Amino acid sequence: MPFIKNAWYVACWADDVKPNEMFARQLLGEQVVFYRNAAGEVVALQDRCPHRFIPLHRGKLVDDKIECAYHGLQFDCTGKCVKNPHGDGKIPAAARVKRYPLVEKHRMIWIWMGEEPATEDTIPDYSVMDNTEGFQTSFGYLEIPANYLLMGENLLDLSHITYLHDGYLGSPEQVGADQVVEEVGNEIHCKRWMPNVSIPGIFDLLYRQDGKPVDMWTNMRWLPPSCFLLDTGAHEVGGQREDYGWYYGIHILTPETEKTTHYHFAA
Repeated sequence: MPFIKNAWYVACWADDVKPNEMFARQLLGEQVVFYRNAAGEVVALQDRCPHRFIPLHRGKLVDDKIECAYHGLQFDCTGKCVKNPHGDGKIPAAARVKRYPLVEKHRMIWIWMGEEPATEDTIPDYSVMDNTEGFQTSFGYLEIPANYLLMGENLLDLSHITYLHDGYLGSPEQVGADQVVEEVGNEIHCKRWMPNVSIPGIFDLLYRQDGKPVDMWTNMRWLPPSCFLLDTGAHEVGGQREDYGWYYGIHILTPETEKTTHYHFAA
């Protein structure tokens, strides 16, 4: 199955790439190694020495360079081999590895795997992650043994919440609620409005603690090819959104292979 490569994908949480350490991950079927240079900027290179094809992350960092564990060849932040410790030290022109465009934004590392020029303004808007005043954010990661498209179908299908998440996120009265699907620009929006329903457990625990019925909404945005933003909450019947509580759920699916997916989530 071909992947959509001319798009921004989340490689990892920004905190996953630590100073003086390498972080390796397979993305869209390609092996990639990440590290931070002396300025703290994240670098992403093809994780394979062009000489004997050993994974570069098996080597070590020397200043801002990766030293291959096999023969000591060193590669700089651009992917170019800059040191050959053997013989006369001659470096073939082909001794280089691919460097991937990166942007550190919204507490995530975004990577561009395609051939077309990358433009930062096409990175999905997760600015809700940048507002830390008065909010608490929890982060998570799972490696899922499934294709990312299958997971995307689950996230857009709001009708499953009643049954799969009954008592926690769902309630029986949600079954009859209409789901509205809209195409907004290059995004797909799925919305559900559920007036006067029993309050799901998570909202009663976090905001109400009285068990009274509420008006509830669940809105999911799909930012193709693999990013989702959930906006869900509840307020007193006939009230306003600000009267109670809601949360944003970040769901990001980055293909590892055709059959496995990196699932980054936050709320």
